[in-house]
Amino acid sequence: MKTVKFNISCVGLCADCDSAWLFEEEVPEDWDNMTDDEREEWAVGVFRETIQWGWVAEDEN
Repeated sequence: MKTVKFNISCVGLCADCDSAWLFEEEVPEDWDNMTDDEREEWAVGVFRETIQWGWVAEDEN
């Protein structure tokens, strides 16, 4: 079984979490026939479906 592992890195992320593998996903059956662009599109789609994030704007008072 071939998988793709996903990680994140950003300012403020704890040292144990930064670039650590968060999850992995089995590649589609046609992985070996996909172009690099198709693989990138697939990986971005999986990441966006799996990872949720948010933001808030606040006034400093």
